[in-house]
Amino acid sequence: MQNLLPQNCAKSPEYIDENGCIYTAGTLARQDTQRHDAYQRLRADIFVTHMHWKIPLDVYGREHDRYDQENETVTMHCVFGKETSTEHILGGVRLIAMQRWQDSMLFNEFSASHFIPADILKKLLDLDCRTFLEITRFCVQQGRWYSPPLTTQRYQTACARDLTYAGVYALASRLNRPYAVGIAHPNYLRIMRLAHFQFEEIYPTPNGSLVLIDLWRTIDSILAAKGDDRAQRMLWDVKQEALLTRTLT
Repeated sequence: MQNLLPQNCAKSPEYIDENGCIYTAGTLARQDTQRHDAYQRLRADIFVTHMHWKIPLDVYGREHDRYDQENETVTMHCVFGKETSTEHILGGVRLIAMQRWQDSMLFNEFSASHFIPADILKKLLDLDCRTFLEITRFCVQQGRWYSPPLTTQRYQTACARDLTYAGVYALASRLNRPYAVGIAHPNYLRIMRLAHFQFEEIYPTPNGSLVLIDLWRTIDSILAAKGDDRAQRMLWDVKQEALLTRTLT
């Protein structure tokens, strides 16, 4: 895999795959409504259209909730396929840097819907939430390849997925939070196992499992399985030393 760095990485970092496709990734600025809209439409397509979640969409076909409002604990990181005059949403993730477990979706929406029972949530209280990031609304375009309409570009969704995780690792490194927590769909659990993620499944259900991910042991595991290219992509933002001080421009 050939990694080509632009001259100004902090301002405009790009990843170029072996086919010459360009990927750009970073934290969404609050005022960047166009990219927020793209991410929210991707969420609608993945979670509502394909996974049939019973969550509302707005009149513009976007999926969003109260965590998308301005909140200093919440960060959105997205990956776009880049062409000369346009870009295409490939993946995104929303991260919650909890100061209390009560800041999380787990202790609010998932608790209120009885998806996670009280005794399981009580066990989480024994853990320091300030060592965790909560991963929410993680999504990537469907299929092995994504070809946007009216273009000949073919983006690798595996690259997009790894670069989406780069946002997780950037924030984890910046805030010194070595673990992540979230709900993983059964199909995605299989992907995580095949991809050598190191995690504990603490509450499995047919519709999704509560998992705790050891982020740095995951990188060690991927490297041990000779997944150097994947590890480099997942650590892309960390390696650029830009972390989350960079926003997409």
